[in-house]
Amino acid sequence: MSDVADLIAAEIVVRSERMTARVRELTERYGQILPEVSDDVEMLSATVFAHLETMGCA
Repeated sequence: MSDVADLIAAEIVVRSERMTARVRELTERYGQILPEVSDDVEMLSATVFAHLETMGCA
């Protein structure tokens, strides 16, 4: 029974390490994106508003 418990424990360790690596990967990929997108939206909104004002629509 000890062999089965050891195999299960080893599998848990492997899966935990994979999950941790995946979370790190996703954090690196998406961690800073939302603030950058928010900044871009603010800048582009100001540009659009300025164009609308020039056209006499705002």
